[in-house]
This record gives sequence, C-alpha cells and structure tokens, in this order.
Amino acid sequence: MPNLRFLWLLPLLAAAAPAQPPGGNVRGVVSDNSGAVIPGAAVQLSGPAGPKAAVAQSDGSYSFAGLPAGEYTLKVAFPGFVPFERAIAVEEAKTLQVPIQLVVGAEKQTVTVKGEPGPSVSVEPDQNATAIVIKGTGLDALPDDPDDLQDMLNTLAGPAAGPSGGQIYVDGFSGGQLPPKASIREIRINQNPFSAEYDRLGFGRIEILTKPGSDKFRGGFGLNDSDAFFNSRNPYATNKADYVNRFINGNLSGPLGHRASFFFNFFQQTINTDALINAVTLDAALNPLAVQKTVTTPRNRYNFGPRVDFQLSKNNTLTVRLQALTGSSDNQGIGQYSLVSRAYNTANNYQVLQTTLTTIFGPTVVNDLRFEFVRSIINNYGDNSVPAINVTASFNSGGAQVGRGYTLTHHYELQNNTSIGHARHTFRLGLRARRDTLDDSSPNNFGGTFTFFGAAGVPVLDANNQVVTQPGKAVALAHQPGGFLHRFSL
Repeated sequence: MPNLRFLWLLPLLAAAAPAQPPGGNVRGVVSDNSGAVIPGAAVQLSGPAGPKAAVAQSDGSYSFAGLPAGEYTLKVAFPGFVPFERAIAVEEAKTLQVPIQLVVGAEKQTVTVKGEPGPSVSVEPDQNATAIVIKGTGLDALPDDPDDLQDMLNTLAGPAAGPSGGQIYVDGFSGGQLPPKASIREIRINQNPFSAEYDRLGFGRIEILTKPGSDKFRGGFGLNDSDAFFNSRNPYATNKADYVNRFINGNLSGPLGHRASFFFNFFQQTINTDALINAVTLDAALNPLAVQKTVTTPRNRYNFGPRVDFQLSKNNTLTVRLQALTGSSDNQGIGQYSLVSRAYNTANNYQVLQTTLTTIFGPTVVNDLRFEFVRSIINNYGDNSVPAINVTASFNSGGAQVGRGYTLTHHYELQNNTSIGHARHTFRLGLRARRDTLDDSSPNNFGGTFTFFGAAGVPVLDANNQVVTQPGKAVALAHQPGGFLHRFSL
C-alpha cells in the first residue's frame, strides 16, 4: 500500500516552486576564436518580442528569457572583432543554446603616396603661398604700438613688387593710415596677388578690415607706460632726459536703434625720446667748449576713429567711417653736432571720410559703391631768420633752415565693384576714379648757411688771397644764401 503521509505536501511544494516564464529562452556564451570569453560584449536580439539587449557576464554568458515563439535575429558588435549576426528560431517552452564566437578583425591602413608637383603658376587666390590672414587670437598677439605693428606687418608682407614699396588698404581704400589695433577686425596679407582691382601686384600688400558695430554694448580700455625712472643715464651725457613712452587706448561699440550700430575708438600716445648732443663749440673768449647733453624730443599722437553701420533696407547697407589723426614732434633736427638752436617742430593733421554702400541685387549679384575723401597737412616750424653755421666735425648752430613750411594734400576716390556668381565662376567688374591736389611751401635755407671745412696740408691764404708760406691749417668758408652755393677763401 503506498505511503500516503507525504501526499499532503505536494500542493505546498508546487506553490512554493518559482513559476517558469512562458515562451522560449535563448542562452549562450560569447567568446573569441581562441575560446577565451569576452565579458561586457553587447548582445542585441530583435524579433516578435521587439528589440532586447543583454551584456555578457564575467564568464561570457548571456540569456534572454520568456520570448514568444518566432523568428529572431541575434547580433553582437565588439571593438576589434568582426560583427556577428545570426537568424534563430525560438520555440515555446524550449531553451535554445546559441554560442557566439567572434573573429578578430583585421586592421586596415591606407597609405597614399603622391608625386611632388612641378613648378606651376596659379591665379587662384587660395594658391598664393605667401597669403596670411590674421584675426582673433592671432591679432591679439600683435604689438599694440602702431609703429611696432606696422613694422611687423611690413616684415610679414615681405618685399613689394616695384620701387614704391608695399601698400596699406583700409576697408578697400589704398594709401590709408594704419588704424589702432583695437579697431581692426582682420588683416589680410598678399591676398589674390594678380587681381586687377588693385594698383599693383599684391606682394607686400596689407589689407585692413575694421570692426563694425555690435548688437550689445561692449568696450575696452588699455594703458601702457614706460618712464625714465626705470632707465639709466646715457654715459656720454651729463644729464638724464625725461624719457616717456605711454599710450592709452579705449573703444566702445553698441546698437543705435534697431537698424544701426556704432564702433568708436580712441588712441593717444606720448613718446619723449632724447637726442644726444656731443659737440665742441667756442665760448665768449673763443676757447673750445665741449657740449655733452641730452635733450628731450617729445612726440604726441591722437587718433579718433568712429564708424557707423546703417541697415537702410533688406538689401542695402551703408557704412560710414571717420578717422582723425593729429600729431606733433618737437626738437627735431638736433643731436650729435647739431645744437639746440637748430631745433624745429612739426605738426600734422590727417582726416579721412570713407563711405561704402553695399547692395544685393540678387542671390548671385553684389555691388559695392565706395567714396573716400582724405585731407592731410604737415607743418614745419623752424627759425630761418638767422643763418646756420656748420663747422665740420665740431658743431652746427644758428637757425633751423626748414622755415615755416607746409605740405597740404587732398585726395578724392570713387569706386564701384560688382561681383557676379555663375556656377563655379565669379566675375568682378569695377571702376575707380581718383583726384589728388598738392599745395606745398618749402622756404628752405632762406637765412643762408655758412659751412667751415678744415683739413691739414691745404694752402693758407692771407687777406689778399695770397698763399702763406708758413705751415698751418687752411680754412675755407662757404656761404650758401637762399639755396645758392658760393665759395670763397680767406
């Protein structure tokens, strides 16, 4: 008779056993072709149950449970191995073992060897080997001092084609003054050297593009100062000149309503250099008197540069730029043998007005109409009411014979350039008209110049212009009044 004592436990054991999920199962191990397991491999399964994903465990095993019966696709991708893909059929209430073996993928490297091209000439702008574009951080690395900046740009541009040297273009106009660095947006050097719109070949050409206004108010300020306090005295001079090199710059930009913006720049520079005088003159008793001193030669420069951009309409933009530069230099023409009495001062003023109207006639046609007016005057202030006295290798005294002269120039320029795009080609058409006037006054040497030359072994003449027989030194006196040279002997 069967033992019925444990029959009452069967329903309880059945209730305690975990319920098996319905459907089929897929299990396996991910390994390489050497048999080593690949933990962390991502296994993808797609089919009637939708996309599912599993990650191989530390022993390389993976599993998918409770899958509806049907056709599935099993995929595995792991770096360094060839992707694995297989179609499988899952049956209800059955477990399908699918081992996955990945094959190591072969690395593919491609080396392209090209022959060195021979010498060639191309008129394409991007084929110019000496072309340089400076903006952003590259522009920040350039010197702030205008003189140093211009020297560096001329060095980068290299020698120019022709005897007149390179050219500086500011917003498309040639012959302009270099603006302060804070107002420069971009610098292009030797771009498109064979373009017909420029005066000469592009080698040595520097193109300056100034900054437009901004949609928000922005500004900057800078100060650079160097003083004689940090310098030592010139050992050949008895005094220490008050040397100063200081420049201040500031800029402000922002909107002017909804259709206009402005950019304003201010620059001021003071340079007090010195001239060393090391001469030998005569005192009241006609005894030799050594003159050794340094004299400050102050130079001041101011630069104002406002620019306004107007959006006249959807296809028309007007840009107006002004630049006013004033400067002065004192105590010029002295140093070495030239005494303080030969000093003269200079002052210069430079004003420029530039306007550009850009019109878009269509998706492929753009027209630029430009006008420029420049006024420049350089004044010299020297005393030529007394004659100049030059004693060779000793001293130069008397008046500064540059007098009160000036050079006044006016420059007018009108340009119109049209760019037309057609397929892979660009056509540029344009014209340029210029007019220059010059008014110059140069009263040089109106006070006259006396030049004394001394040399050993030259015959000495007496008051009657007769040769003196005793040995000595001869002195020849040259008088050059009004620009005409007359020589006679004493």
